[in-house]
Amino acid sequence: MKEKKDEIEKIKKFRRRYNNTHSTDYDEIVYGDDFLEEFEGFKKFVKIKPGEIVLDIATGTGTFLIEMAKMGANCYGLDQSPKMLEKLKFKVKKERIEENIEKINVSTADKLPYTDEIFNWVVKN
Repeated sequence: MKEKKDEIEKIKKFRRRYNNTHSTDYDEIVYGDDFLEEFEGFKKFVKIKPGEIVLDIATGTGTFLIEMAKMGANCYGLDQSPKMLEKLKFKVKKERIEENIEKINVSTADKLPYTDEIFNWVVKN
């Protein structure tokens, strides 16, 4: 069991380092032409009502979180990469949706800083 935990920690460290390194060009790398179809499907499927509370796990630069905030959700986001979250915060200001962003945390899905049953939606990107 300890070997498995160690391996998971190595993967998390690698992903954190990778995402911190690529935070400035992440959207361009990940969100190519194929992504547009996925994103449009997301917007059709996820019918968030204003005031609902959303947690976006591994939010990265916040593409989905921002869309949910535009729908009127009260959004919480978490990601293990501080630099990705810096970019997310910049995008939130640019979109002028600060009032819909409740909290952005540096964290991982296995260490959620929230109590159970407070979210209407939980999204994992």
